[in-house]
Amino acid sequence: MLNNAPLPSTTFIFRSVSEYFSVSSGLTASVYPDSVTAGENVTLQCSTTLQLLRPPNIVWFRDGQRVAKPEFQARAEDAGNYSCAFQGHESVTSDPVALNVLYAPVKVLVEVSHDDNLAEGSSVNLTCSSVANPAADSYTWYRRTGSPNSSLELVGSGQVLSLPSMEPSHTGHYLCRARNPLGEESSAELLLEMDETISHSLILRVGFAVKTAVLLMLPLVLVWVWKRRSAAED
Repeated sequence: MLNNAPLPSTTFIFRSVSEYFSVSSGLTASVYPDSVTAGENVTLQCSTTLQLLRPPNIVWFRDGQRVAKPEFQARAEDAGNYSCAFQGHESVTSDPVALNVLYAPVKVLVEVSHDDNLAEGSSVNLTCSSVANPAADSYTWYRRTGSPNSSLELVGSGQVLSLPSMEPSHTGHYLCRARNPLGEESSAELLLEMDETISHSLILRVGFAVKTAVLLMLPLVLVWVWKRRSAAED
Protein backbone atom coordinates (compact mmCIF):
# COMPACT_ATOMS: atom_id res chain seq x y z
CA MET A 1 0.00 0.00 0.00
CA LEU A 2 1.36 3.44 -0.93
CA ASN A 3 0.40 6.67 0.82
CA ASN A 4 1.22 10.01 -0.80
CA ALA A 5 1.91 12.57 1.89
CA PRO A 6 1.01 16.25 1.32
CA LEU A 7 3.54 17.83 -0.99
CA PRO A 8 5.89 20.17 0.94
CA SER A 9 7.53 23.18 -0.64
CA THR A 10 10.85 21.32 -1.03
CA THR A 11 9.37 18.33 -2.87
CA PHE A 12 9.70 17.96 -6.62
CA ILE A 13 7.28 16.32 -9.03
CA PHE A 14 8.84 13.61 -11.22
CA ARG A 15 7.53 11.88 -14.28
CA SER A 16 9.00 8.51 -13.26
CA VAL A 17 10.57 6.65 -10.39
CA SER A 18 13.91 6.61 -12.21
CA GLU A 19 14.11 10.40 -12.13
CA TYR A 20 13.30 10.38 -8.43
CA PHE A 21 16.13 8.00 -7.58
CA SER A 22 18.65 10.53 -8.86
CA VAL A 23 17.64 12.71 -5.89
CA SER A 24 16.49 10.51 -2.97
CA SER A 25 14.71 7.30 -2.02
CA GLY A 26 12.47 8.92 0.62
CA LEU A 27 10.35 5.86 1.46
CA THR A 28 8.90 5.30 4.91
CA ALA A 29 7.62 1.88 5.99
CA SER A 30 4.94 1.47 8.65
CA VAL A 31 3.41 -1.59 10.29
CA TYR A 32 -0.08 -1.39 11.83
CA PRO A 33 -0.15 -2.47 14.57
CA ASP A 34 3.53 -3.02 15.27
CA SER A 35 2.83 -5.51 18.08
CA VAL A 36 0.13 -8.17 17.66
CA THR A 37 -0.99 -11.52 18.98
CA ALA A 38 -0.77 -14.42 16.55
CA GLY A 39 -3.93 -14.55 14.43
CA GLU A 40 -4.55 -10.80 14.40
CA ASN A 41 -4.50 -8.76 11.18
CA VAL A 42 -1.45 -6.74 10.14
CA THR A 43 -1.28 -4.02 7.48
CA LEU A 44 1.94 -2.78 5.87
CA GLN A 45 2.03 0.78 4.53
CA CYS A 46 4.71 2.53 2.53
CA SER A 47 4.63 6.33 2.23
CA THR A 48 6.68 8.82 0.25
CA THR A 49 6.72 12.52 -0.66
CA LEU A 50 7.22 11.58 -4.29
CA GLN A 51 4.39 12.69 -6.63
CA LEU A 52 4.09 10.65 -9.84
CA LEU A 53 1.67 10.77 -12.73
CA ARG A 54 1.01 7.07 -12.14
CA PRO A 55 1.36 5.38 -8.74
CA PRO A 56 4.30 2.94 -8.69
CA ASN A 57 4.12 -0.65 -7.51
CA ILE A 58 5.48 -1.29 -4.04
CA VAL A 59 7.27 -4.47 -2.94
CA TRP A 60 7.86 -5.58 0.64
CA PHE A 61 10.64 -7.45 2.39
CA ARG A 62 10.93 -9.10 5.79
CA ASP A 63 14.52 -9.50 6.94
CA GLY A 64 15.55 -9.26 3.29
CA GLN A 65 13.04 -11.86 2.03
CA ARG A 66 10.18 -10.91 -0.29
CA VAL A 67 6.73 -10.67 1.31
CA ALA A 68 3.75 -11.80 -0.77
CA LYS A 69 1.03 -9.47 0.55
CA PRO A 70 0.92 -6.21 2.53
CA GLU A 71 -2.04 -7.49 4.58
CA PHE A 72 -2.02 -10.79 6.46
CA GLN A 73 -2.90 -12.61 9.66
CA ALA A 74 0.16 -12.67 11.88
CA ARG A 75 1.93 -15.91 12.67
CA ALA A 76 4.94 -16.45 14.90
CA GLU A 77 7.26 -16.62 11.89
CA ASP A 78 6.03 -13.23 10.61
CA ALA A 79 7.95 -11.37 13.33
CA GLY A 80 10.89 -9.40 11.95
CA ASN A 81 12.00 -6.19 10.27
CA TYR A 82 9.99 -4.95 7.29
CA SER A 83 11.04 -2.55 4.56
CA CYS A 84 9.50 -1.38 1.28
CA ALA A 85 10.86 -0.45 -2.14
CA PHE A 86 9.65 0.57 -5.58
CA GLN A 87 9.28 -2.41 -7.90
CA GLY A 88 12.21 -2.42 -10.28
CA HIS A 89 14.36 -0.55 -7.75
CA GLU A 90 14.47 -3.13 -4.98
CA SER A 91 18.07 -2.30 -4.10
CA VAL A 92 16.92 0.98 -2.54
CA THR A 93 14.63 0.30 0.40
CA SER A 94 13.11 2.22 3.24
CA ASP A 95 14.46 2.02 6.75
CA PRO A 96 13.22 -1.18 8.40
CA VAL A 97 10.39 -1.22 10.93
CA ALA A 98 9.86 -4.08 13.38
CA LEU A 99 6.81 -6.29 13.82
CA ASN A 100 6.48 -8.06 17.17
CA VAL A 101 4.26 -11.15 17.25
CA LEU A 102 3.13 -12.56 20.59
CA TYR A 103 2.20 -16.25 20.82
CA ALA A 104 1.72 -19.13 23.23
CA PRO A 105 4.46 -21.76 23.67
CA VAL A 106 5.20 -24.06 20.74
CA LYS A 107 7.86 -26.70 20.03
CA VAL A 108 7.89 -27.94 23.63
CA LEU A 109 10.67 -30.53 23.94
CA VAL A 110 12.10 -32.70 26.73
CA GLU A 111 15.78 -33.67 26.84
CA VAL A 112 17.31 -36.35 29.08
CA SER A 113 20.73 -35.76 30.60
CA HIS A 114 21.46 -39.50 30.95
CA ASP A 115 21.91 -41.24 27.59
CA ASP A 116 23.07 -44.63 28.89
CA ASN A 117 20.90 -47.36 30.32
CA LEU A 118 19.36 -46.21 33.58
CA ALA A 119 20.29 -48.45 36.47
CA GLU A 120 18.86 -48.23 39.94
CA GLY A 121 20.50 -45.33 41.78
CA SER A 122 21.36 -43.39 38.60
CA SER A 123 20.97 -39.61 38.59
CA VAL A 124 18.72 -38.23 35.84
CA ASN A 125 17.76 -34.69 34.82
CA LEU A 126 14.87 -33.91 32.45
CA THR A 127 15.06 -30.45 30.85
CA CYS A 128 12.08 -28.76 29.17
CA SER A 129 12.45 -26.14 26.43
CA SER A 130 9.94 -24.19 24.34
CA VAL A 131 9.61 -21.34 21.85
CA ALA A 132 7.28 -18.55 22.95
CA ASN A 133 6.83 -14.77 22.98
CA PRO A 134 6.90 -13.79 25.75
CA ALA A 135 9.04 -16.65 27.02
CA ALA A 136 7.32 -19.35 29.04
CA ASP A 137 7.17 -18.37 32.70
CA SER A 138 5.88 -21.69 34.05
CA TYR A 139 6.90 -25.31 33.53
CA THR A 140 5.13 -28.28 35.13
CA TRP A 141 5.95 -31.97 34.93
CA TYR A 142 3.54 -34.91 34.76
CA ARG A 143 3.91 -38.68 34.74
CA ARG A 144 1.59 -41.35 33.38
CA THR A 145 2.18 -44.81 34.80
CA GLY A 146 -0.75 -46.73 33.36
CA SER A 147 -2.48 -46.99 30.00
CA PRO A 148 -2.59 -44.03 27.56
CA ASN A 149 -6.03 -43.19 28.95
CA SER A 150 -4.89 -43.13 32.57
CA SER A 151 -4.70 -39.84 34.43
CA LEU A 152 -1.55 -37.73 34.70
CA GLU A 153 0.23 -37.31 38.02
CA LEU A 154 1.86 -33.97 38.84
CA VAL A 155 5.48 -34.74 39.78
CA GLY A 156 7.28 -31.39 39.73
CA SER A 157 7.66 -27.83 38.47
CA GLY A 158 10.43 -25.74 36.97
CA GLN A 159 12.36 -26.08 33.73
CA VAL A 160 14.45 -28.98 35.08
CA LEU A 161 13.08 -32.08 36.79
CA SER A 162 15.80 -33.82 38.83
CA LEU A 163 15.69 -37.49 39.81
CA PRO A 164 18.84 -37.86 41.95
CA SER A 165 18.43 -41.60 42.48
CA MET A 166 16.42 -43.75 40.08
CA GLU A 167 13.99 -46.19 41.64
CA PRO A 168 11.45 -48.59 40.11
CA SER A 169 8.71 -46.18 41.22
CA HIS A 170 10.13 -43.53 38.86
CA THR A 171 9.25 -45.59 35.78
CA GLY A 172 6.61 -44.02 33.54
CA HIS A 173 5.80 -41.66 30.67
CA TYR A 174 6.88 -38.08 31.44
CA LEU A 175 5.73 -34.88 29.78
CA CYS A 176 6.36 -31.18 30.33
CA ARG A 177 3.77 -28.41 30.04
CA ALA A 178 5.03 -24.89 29.21
CA ARG A 179 2.87 -21.83 29.85
CA ASN A 180 2.93 -18.07 29.27
CA PRO A 181 0.15 -15.44 29.55
CA LEU A 182 -1.17 -16.41 26.09
CA GLY A 183 -1.61 -20.13 26.66
CA GLU A 184 0.12 -23.45 27.22
CA GLU A 185 1.42 -26.43 25.28
CA SER A 186 2.61 -29.91 26.25
CA SER A 187 5.55 -31.93 25.02
CA ALA A 188 5.32 -35.43 23.65
CA GLU A 189 5.47 -38.15 26.31
CA LEU A 190 8.90 -39.56 27.08
CA LEU A 191 9.20 -43.09 28.45
CA LEU A 192 11.62 -43.32 31.35
CA GLU A 193 12.30 -46.84 32.56
CA MET A 194 15.00 -48.36 34.69
CA ASP A 195 17.28 -50.96 33.14
CA GLU A 196 17.14 -53.84 35.60
CA THR A 197 19.74 -55.91 33.72
CA ILE A 198 22.52 -54.85 36.06
CA SER A 199 20.50 -55.64 39.16
CA HIS A 200 19.47 -59.03 37.78
CA SER A 201 23.07 -59.73 36.81
CA LEU A 202 24.21 -59.04 40.34
CA ILE A 203 21.49 -61.32 41.69
CA LEU A 204 22.49 -64.07 39.26
CA ARG A 205 26.15 -63.70 40.15
CA VAL A 206 25.42 -63.83 43.86
CA GLY A 207 23.17 -66.85 43.37
CA PHE A 208 25.77 -68.63 41.29
CA ALA A 209 28.45 -67.92 43.89
CA VAL A 210 26.26 -69.36 46.65
CA LYS A 211 25.50 -72.48 44.64
CA THR A 212 29.18 -72.94 43.82
CA ALA A 213 30.16 -72.59 47.47
CA VAL A 214 27.55 -75.16 48.49
CA LEU A 215 28.76 -77.64 45.88
CA LEU A 216 32.37 -77.18 46.93
CA MET A 217 31.57 -77.63 50.61
CA LEU A 218 29.31 -80.65 50.12
CA PRO A 219 32.16 -83.24 49.79
CA LEU A 220 33.83 -81.83 52.89
CA VAL A 221 30.60 -82.14 54.82
CA LEU A 222 30.10 -85.73 53.64
CA VAL A 223 33.67 -86.66 54.63
CA TRP A 224 33.18 -85.06 58.03
CA VAL A 225 29.91 -86.98 58.57
CA TRP A 226 31.57 -90.29 57.48
CA LYS A 227 34.46 -89.78 59.88
CA ARG A 228 32.07 -89.04 62.74
CA ARG A 229 30.14 -92.23 62.05
CA SER A 230 33.35 -94.30 61.78
CA ALA A 231 34.62 -92.97 65.09
CA ALA A 232 31.31 -93.77 66.74
CA GLU A 233 31.36 -97.38 65.48
CA ASP A 234 34.91 -97.94 66.79
